[in-house]
Amino acid sequence: MKALVTSGTGFVGTHLVRKLKARGDTVRCLVLKDDNVATLEKIGVELAEGDITIYESLADVARGVNVVYHCAAKVGAAGIRSEFYLANVEGTRNVIKACEAAGVARLAHVSTQSVTFDFTDKFNADESTPFPTRHSALWLSCLD
Repeated sequence: MKALVTSGTGFVGTHLVRKLKARGDTVRCLVLKDDNVATLEKIGVELAEGDITIYESLADVARGVNVVYHCAAKVGAAGIRSEFYLANVEGTRNVIKACEAAGVARLAHVSTQSVTFDFTDKFNADESTPFPTRHSALWLSCLD
């Protein structure tokens, strides 16, 4: 299997890359220009420089892969709303568009507990965990 992992330098991405390589997959990682790629180089993956927020940088990245694991995202409890939207919404649209253009049959959108974060501990959370109905005022004050 040949896989593309977006944000292979991130916490989730690095662990996924290790698992894919351990099972014998060929792995290409989408990395930003200034990412520290030393770990990925040691693991032995193909590196492709690009940015999910810039579709043109993704044009050839998905070509020739069987599956894309989309791990790239802007996460955290604080930040600027437009930056979250650009990375998480428009960036994901760009990845989907690149997959469609390259004829990739499978796309897995990987996420973290950040989507259900409401400043309480979560144990054994899974895809059925509800989204918060109300966010912290502290968190909201950090947005645009």
